[in-house]
Amino acid sequence: MNLEDKDNLTSFLLEIQKLQLKMEQTIKDYGYEHSVISLNLCGVLIEEDETDHLKAIYGYNVPDAEILEEVLDFIRSTYNPDDDLGELLDGLGISLN
Repeated sequence: MNLEDKDNLTSFLLEIQKLQLKMEQTIKDYGYEHSVISLNLCGVLIEEDETDHLKAIYGYNVPDAEILEEVLDFIRSTYNPDDDLGELLDGLGISLN
């Protein structure tokens, strides 16, 4: 990765971090810090020396390991890389245009 790419990646991740912090602050502002469950990860896979590394910003608000496992199970059971977002939104009145 060259210097320009590193600068761009750094800027990108800083912007994502700002959004993550804003979301966390919004949760607190509305008084939901003890009832919201959230898992967030946004990152970029970088190949360095023929090895992939994840450069990421992440945050989570989960009360305990049991609920974390339930959320992860939900993600596993609903994840389908072949899903067409347009099909998922069909009938909801949401357009991607």
